[in-house]
Amino acid sequence: MPLRTINVWETVKAVWKLYGKCSLPLLKLVLPLLALAEAANLIAEKLNAASAIGLAMVAWGISTFANIKALKLFLNQAGYQTGAPTSLPVFFFFLFVTFYIGIASSLAGLAFIIPALLVYASAVLAPALIVCHGRGPFEGIAESVEQTKGNVWRISGLLLSIWVPLLILNVIFGAIHSAAGPASPAIGFLLSIGAAFLGLLSYAATAVVYVELRPNISLQGDAPQAARP
Repeated sequence: MPLRTINVWETVKAVWKLYGKCSLPLLKLVLPLLALAEAANLIAEKLNAASAIGLAMVAWGISTFANIKALKLFLNQAGYQTGAPTSLPVFFFFLFVTFYIGIASSLAGLAFIIPALLVYASAVLAPALIVCHGRGPFEGIAESVEQTKGNVWRISGLLLSIWVPLLILNVIFGAIHSAAGPASPAIGFLLSIGAAFLGLLSYAATAVVYVELRPNISLQGDAPQAARP
């Protein structure tokens, strides 16, 4: 059976549509967690090195939990059940995979844009495979690489279409923060939360691509099933 392919423009529209549909539950369920994580980071800046590292790790954990919750919201809105509440192994698997993807996206933003973007695109399904089907981190990445074959360049185009507007907004946020100066930490705090909230678009993209390529994914032995209309 030939693998499905995605249409970049239609997928971009689907990502923004899904993000819009989920905006209210994201505001209610995810935004408070993002705010808590940003507050922890802000406090960590005022502590000694050891305490700052510990609190930053706590903030990272809170942010990871927020991202898992956001991905589940996107997947549920797209019509897929995401199984039981997040277990500790799923949390750490997700943390590992998003760290891997984060390194790729950071490299893409620095100098190695093409290879790093392709690495990110090939692993884009891994978070959904972990959340929906309990894959391990290496298994999730390997299966994502397998299932995105033939679509990596299209997914890369999708990711770029999301990153570019977000990059422009982050530049604007940075300019506002600089204009406000260090005397207005509240403005920097709110802008950081806004940037993190907009960054959830990447998980909307993961959910949409997962839905688009769903027939390519083997579900043998998996409990969660698609809620077909």
